[in-house]
Amino acid sequence: MYVFYYLLQVEEFAKVVNLREFIKEMRNYLFTFTPDLIYDEYYKLFAFICKYFVDVLKIQNKLILGIKPLRRAILVTRKSEAEITIFHRFFAYCCLKAKCYSLSLDIINNPSLKFPHTSTPLVYDLMNYHYYRGMLFTGLEMYT
Repeated sequence: MYVFYYLLQVEEFAKVVNLREFIKEMRNYLFTFTPDLIYDEYYKLFAFICKYFVDVLKIQNKLILGIKPLRRAILVTRKSEAEITIFHRFFAYCCLKAKCYSLSLDIINNPSLKFPHTSTPLVYDLMNYHYYRGMLFTGLEMYT
């Protein structure tokens, strides 16, 4: 229940204050949240807020600021290296657009096909992540 209220506060917060404050607040949240706060009923809302965060970073041309907190969120949320989370798609996108290909290597080098029990990633998330993953491998010139 806590995550639902927090995400609504962040969404309202983003409408009221400037984008720099929103970026700071979301980075802080991604560095401090615990994975047990993401439940099935809040998955779509959480994915929406993360997408909004990445869109704000894109508007500000500061996608590099999203890489470290999203990477931390992936490492905290997944239970095995083969598990895909809602953060994989956004992480890969930020790495690709910020041209920080080598920073993504430890995440994209592991095949991610297993879904966690606590949340159900959408097919869209999976397809986008693997598309961005392929583009990152191309940027790293790792073709095989």
